[in-house]
Amino acid sequence: IQPAPDMWDETALERYRQMLLGLKERGMTAMITLHHFTNPLWLADMGAWENEQVVPLFAEYTRKVVEALGAHCRLWVTINEPNVYM
Repeated sequence: IQPAPDMWDETALERYRQMLLGLKERGMTAMITLHHFTNPLWLADMGAWENEQVVPLFAEYTRKVVEALGAHCRLWVTINEPNVYM
């Protein structure tokens, strides 16, 4: 979704949008996890979650994803299994 700090992959967002629509058509309720263990390489190069600058970047990422997909999803998980990740 975010291959570089100031770049958004609209094709990826559209793919997720289509997945959400497909789930809805099948009578399923989707739940989106915003962070599921992996980081983009550019974020890892910054030190990932050990770098305080990641907090506003993750907030921006979250806003972008919710704006793009929020019309098709009501259930959200911020970080998958944060106790395991930490």
